[in-house]
Amino acid sequence: MAQRSDLGDSALQELLALQDGVVARRQLLDAGARSHDLDRMVRRRELRRVHPGIYVAHTGELTRRQREWTAILSARIRAGDISGAFSRLADVVHARRTTVPRLLDALAERERITGRRLIVAMLTDIGDGLSSVLERGYRDRVERAHGLPTATRQRVSTATGSRTHQDVYYRKYSLVVELDGHLFHSSTARRDADAGRDLAELAASGAPTARVTYGLVFATPCRTAAWIAAILRTRGWRGTLLTCPRCPPGVTGRPTV
Repeated sequence: MAQRSDLGDSALQELLALQDGVVARRQLLDAGARSHDLDRMVRRRELRRVHPGIYVAHTGELTRRQREWTAILSARIRAGDISGAFSRLADVVHARRTTVPRLLDALAERERITGRRLIVAMLTDIGDGLSSVLERGYRDRVERAHGLPTATRQRVSTATGSRTHQDVYYRKYSLVVELDGHLFHSSTARRDADAGRDLAELAASGAPTARVTYGLVFATPCRTAAWIAAILRTRGWRGTLLTCPRCPPGVTGRPTV
Protein backbone atom coordinates (compact mmCIF):
# COMPACT_ATOMS: atom_id res chain seq x y z
CA MET A 1 0.00 0.00 0.00
CA ALA A 2 1.44 3.37 -1.00
CA GLN A 3 2.54 5.65 1.82
CA ARG A 4 0.39 8.69 2.48
CA SER A 5 2.00 12.15 2.39
CA ASP A 6 1.05 15.07 4.62
CA LEU A 7 2.47 18.41 5.72
CA GLY A 8 4.39 16.71 8.52
CA ASP A 9 6.78 15.15 6.00
CA SER A 10 10.25 16.66 6.37
CA ALA A 11 10.61 17.43 2.67
CA LEU A 12 7.34 19.35 2.60
CA GLN A 13 8.12 21.14 5.86
CA GLU A 14 11.46 22.29 4.48
CA LEU A 15 9.82 23.53 1.28
CA LEU A 16 7.10 25.42 3.14
CA ALA A 17 9.61 27.02 5.50
CA LEU A 18 11.75 28.16 2.58
CA GLN A 19 8.80 29.75 0.75
CA ASP A 20 6.92 31.30 3.67
CA GLY A 21 4.17 28.68 3.57
CA VAL A 22 3.46 29.03 -0.18
CA VAL A 23 3.92 26.04 -2.46
CA ALA A 24 3.12 25.03 -6.04
CA ARG A 25 1.29 21.84 -6.94
CA ARG A 26 4.24 20.61 -8.99
CA GLN A 27 6.57 21.10 -6.03
CA LEU A 28 4.27 19.08 -3.79
CA LEU A 29 4.14 16.26 -6.32
CA ASP A 30 7.92 16.34 -6.72
CA ALA A 31 8.24 16.07 -2.94
CA GLY A 32 6.26 12.82 -2.97
CA ALA A 33 2.66 13.91 -2.52
CA ARG A 34 -0.04 12.60 -4.85
CA SER A 35 -3.17 14.23 -6.19
CA HIS A 36 -5.41 12.62 -3.58
CA ASP A 37 -3.02 13.77 -0.84
CA LEU A 38 -3.45 17.35 -2.02
CA ASP A 39 -7.23 16.96 -2.12
CA ARG A 40 -7.17 15.62 1.45
CA MET A 41 -4.98 18.49 2.69
CA VAL A 42 -7.35 21.00 1.12
CA ARG A 43 -10.41 19.31 2.69
CA ARG A 44 -8.71 19.38 6.09
CA ARG A 45 -7.74 23.04 5.53
CA GLU A 46 -4.07 22.25 5.84
CA LEU A 47 -3.68 23.80 2.40
CA ARG A 48 -5.72 26.50 0.69
CA ARG A 49 -5.76 27.17 -3.04
CA VAL A 50 -4.95 30.81 -3.71
CA HIS A 51 -4.47 30.49 -7.48
CA PRO A 52 -4.61 27.58 -9.92
CA GLY A 53 -1.75 25.29 -8.94
CA ILE A 54 -0.67 27.45 -5.97
CA TYR A 55 -1.38 26.71 -2.29
CA VAL A 56 -0.73 28.34 1.07
CA ALA A 57 -0.49 26.40 4.33
CA HIS A 58 -3.07 28.41 6.32
CA THR A 59 -6.53 29.94 5.89
CA GLY A 60 -5.89 33.58 6.85
CA GLU A 61 -4.83 36.62 4.85
CA LEU A 62 -1.62 36.36 2.86
CA THR A 63 1.38 38.27 4.12
CA ARG A 64 3.40 40.50 1.81
CA ARG A 65 6.10 37.83 1.52
CA GLN A 66 3.48 35.21 0.69
CA ARG A 67 2.01 37.40 -2.06
CA GLU A 68 5.50 37.73 -3.50
CA TRP A 69 6.02 33.96 -3.47
CA THR A 70 2.59 33.48 -5.03
CA ALA A 71 3.55 35.75 -7.93
CA ILE A 72 6.93 34.07 -8.44
CA LEU A 73 5.52 30.54 -8.36
CA SER A 74 2.61 31.50 -10.62
CA ALA A 75 5.07 32.80 -13.19
CA ARG A 76 7.04 29.56 -12.91
CA ILE A 77 3.89 27.47 -13.34
CA ARG A 78 3.05 29.35 -16.53
CA ALA A 79 6.54 29.39 -18.03
CA GLY A 80 5.04 27.97 -21.26
CA ASP A 81 2.45 30.76 -21.28
CA ILE A 82 4.42 34.01 -21.32
CA SER A 83 1.30 36.16 -21.55
CA GLY A 84 -0.25 34.49 -18.51
CA ALA A 85 2.94 34.74 -16.47
CA PHE A 86 3.44 38.39 -17.35
CA SER A 87 -0.18 39.23 -16.56
CA ARG A 88 0.05 37.59 -13.14
CA LEU A 89 3.22 39.47 -12.20
CA ALA A 90 1.89 42.77 -13.53
CA ASP A 91 -1.40 42.35 -11.65
CA VAL A 92 0.19 41.96 -8.21
CA VAL A 93 2.59 44.86 -8.77
CA HIS A 94 0.04 47.30 -10.13
CA ALA A 95 -2.45 46.37 -7.41
CA ARG A 96 0.32 47.52 -5.02
CA ARG A 97 0.39 44.18 -3.26
CA THR A 98 4.17 44.15 -3.62
CA THR A 99 6.96 45.76 -5.66
CA VAL A 100 9.34 44.65 -8.40
CA PRO A 101 12.44 44.88 -6.12
CA ARG A 102 10.73 42.71 -3.48
CA LEU A 103 9.80 40.11 -6.09
CA LEU A 104 13.37 40.07 -7.36
CA ASP A 105 14.61 39.60 -3.79
CA ALA A 106 12.22 36.69 -3.28
CA LEU A 107 13.36 35.16 -6.54
CA ALA A 108 17.01 35.47 -5.51
CA GLU A 109 16.33 33.40 -2.38
CA ARG A 110 15.53 30.34 -4.47
CA GLU A 111 18.43 28.71 -6.30
CA ARG A 112 16.29 26.47 -8.52
CA ILE A 113 13.45 28.30 -10.25
CA THR A 114 12.41 27.20 -13.73
CA GLY A 115 12.43 30.11 -16.15
CA ARG A 116 14.38 32.42 -13.82
CA ARG A 117 15.85 34.55 -16.63
CA LEU A 118 12.42 34.98 -18.22
CA ILE A 119 10.83 35.98 -14.91
CA VAL A 120 13.61 38.50 -14.23
CA ALA A 121 13.15 39.95 -17.73
CA MET A 122 9.39 40.28 -17.22
CA LEU A 123 9.87 41.96 -13.84
CA THR A 124 12.36 44.37 -15.42
CA ASP A 125 9.75 45.25 -18.06
CA ILE A 126 7.12 45.85 -15.39
CA GLY A 127 9.57 48.07 -13.51
CA ASP A 128 10.10 50.04 -16.71
CA GLY A 129 6.39 50.80 -16.91
CA LEU A 130 4.94 48.02 -19.07
CA SER A 131 1.63 47.28 -17.39
CA SER A 132 0.12 44.73 -19.73
CA VAL A 133 0.85 41.95 -22.18
CA LEU A 134 -0.41 44.26 -24.93
CA GLU A 135 2.12 46.95 -23.99
CA ARG A 136 4.92 44.40 -24.01
CA GLY A 137 3.77 43.05 -27.38
CA TYR A 138 3.56 46.53 -28.90
CA ARG A 139 7.04 47.41 -27.69
CA ASP A 140 8.65 44.17 -28.91
CA ARG A 141 6.66 43.32 -32.07
CA VAL A 142 5.82 46.77 -33.40
CA GLU A 143 8.21 49.36 -31.98
CA ARG A 144 11.55 47.61 -31.44
CA ALA A 145 11.27 45.08 -34.25
CA HIS A 146 10.80 47.84 -36.83
CA GLY A 147 13.12 50.56 -35.54
CA LEU A 148 10.44 53.00 -34.41
CA PRO A 149 11.39 55.66 -31.84
CA THR A 150 11.35 54.62 -28.18
CA ALA A 151 8.18 55.80 -26.49
CA THR A 152 7.43 56.82 -22.92
CA ARG A 153 5.10 54.33 -21.16
CA GLN A 154 2.17 55.14 -18.87
CA ARG A 155 2.65 58.91 -19.02
CA VAL A 156 0.39 60.79 -16.61
CA SER A 157 -1.89 63.28 -18.36
CA THR A 158 -4.49 65.76 -17.08
CA ALA A 159 -5.54 67.01 -20.52
CA THR A 160 -9.11 65.77 -20.03
CA GLY A 161 -9.48 67.45 -16.64
CA SER A 162 -8.84 64.23 -14.72
CA ARG A 163 -5.69 62.18 -14.11
CA THR A 164 -5.18 59.53 -16.81
CA HIS A 165 -2.31 57.39 -18.05
CA GLN A 166 -1.30 57.39 -21.71
CA ASP A 167 -0.17 53.91 -22.72
CA VAL A 168 2.45 54.92 -25.29
CA TYR A 169 3.65 58.49 -25.83
CA TYR A 170 6.13 59.62 -28.46
CA ARG A 171 7.03 62.88 -26.75
CA LYS A 172 9.19 64.39 -29.50
CA TYR A 173 6.42 63.86 -32.04
CA SER A 174 3.42 64.54 -29.76
CA LEU A 175 1.82 61.22 -30.68
CA VAL A 176 -0.19 59.11 -28.23
CA VAL A 177 -0.90 55.43 -28.96
CA GLU A 178 -3.83 54.05 -26.95
CA LEU A 179 -3.70 50.28 -26.51
CA ASP A 180 -7.18 48.76 -26.59
CA GLY A 181 -6.92 45.60 -24.48
CA HIS A 182 -10.45 44.19 -24.84
CA LEU A 183 -9.10 40.81 -25.95
CA PHE A 184 -12.26 38.84 -25.21
CA HIS A 185 -14.79 41.32 -26.56
CA SER A 186 -17.54 39.58 -28.52
CA SER A 187 -16.64 41.55 -31.64
CA THR A 188 -12.85 41.32 -31.46
CA ALA A 189 -12.44 40.88 -35.22
CA ARG A 190 -14.57 43.93 -35.92
CA ARG A 191 -12.65 45.97 -33.34
CA ASP A 192 -9.38 45.01 -35.06
CA ALA A 193 -10.80 45.89 -38.47
CA ASP A 194 -12.13 49.24 -37.24
CA ALA A 195 -8.83 50.08 -35.53
CA GLY A 196 -6.90 49.11 -38.67
CA ARG A 197 -9.07 51.38 -40.82
CA ASP A 198 -8.60 54.20 -38.32
CA LEU A 199 -4.82 53.74 -38.36
CA ALA A 200 -4.74 53.81 -42.15
CA GLU A 201 -6.67 57.09 -42.12
CA LEU A 202 -4.43 58.52 -39.39
CA ALA A 203 -1.36 57.63 -41.41
CA ALA A 204 -2.57 60.13 -43.99
CA SER A 205 -3.88 62.80 -41.61
CA GLY A 206 -1.18 62.65 -38.90
CA ALA A 207 -3.70 62.99 -36.05
CA PRO A 208 -2.19 63.06 -32.52
CA THR A 209 -3.83 59.89 -31.12
CA ALA A 210 -3.89 56.34 -32.51
CA ARG A 211 -5.73 53.27 -31.18
CA VAL A 212 -4.09 49.84 -31.42
CA THR A 213 -5.76 46.51 -30.54
CA TYR A 214 -4.47 43.04 -29.70
CA GLY A 215 -5.04 41.89 -33.24
CA LEU A 216 -3.02 44.77 -34.70
CA VAL A 217 -0.12 43.93 -32.35
CA PHE A 218 -0.10 40.12 -32.42
CA ALA A 219 -1.66 39.31 -35.81
CA THR A 220 -0.41 42.13 -38.06
CA PRO A 221 2.48 43.88 -36.21
CA CYS A 222 4.39 44.70 -39.41
CA ARG A 223 1.47 46.49 -41.06
CA THR A 224 0.80 48.28 -37.77
CA ALA A 225 4.43 49.41 -37.59
CA ALA A 226 4.15 50.81 -41.13
CA TRP A 227 1.04 52.79 -40.18
CA ILE A 228 2.60 54.14 -36.98
CA ALA A 229 5.74 55.08 -38.93
CA ALA A 230 3.64 56.97 -41.48
CA ILE A 231 1.90 58.90 -38.70
CA LEU A 232 5.25 59.71 -37.07
CA ARG A 233 6.65 60.95 -40.38
CA THR A 234 3.82 63.46 -40.71
CA ARG A 235 4.91 64.71 -37.30
CA GLY A 236 8.60 65.06 -38.10
CA TRP A 237 10.21 61.61 -37.72
CA ARG A 238 12.99 61.05 -40.24
CA GLY A 239 14.03 57.57 -39.18
CA THR A 240 14.13 54.40 -41.25
CA LEU A 241 11.42 51.78 -40.85
CA LEU A 242 13.15 48.40 -40.48
CA THR A 243 11.93 44.98 -41.59
CA CYS A 244 11.73 42.06 -39.19
CA PRO A 245 11.85 38.31 -40.01
CA ARG A 246 8.05 38.09 -40.06
CA CYS A 247 7.48 41.04 -42.39
CA PRO A 248 5.61 39.99 -45.57
CA PRO A 249 6.85 41.45 -48.88
CA GLY A 250 5.81 45.04 -49.44
CA VAL A 251 4.36 45.76 -45.98
CA THR A 252 7.31 47.72 -44.56
CA GLY A 253 9.33 48.14 -47.69
CA ARG A 254 10.57 44.54 -47.73
CA PRO A 255 11.28 43.68 -51.39
CA THR A 256 9.20 41.07 -53.18
CA VAL A 257 11.44 38.13 -54.04
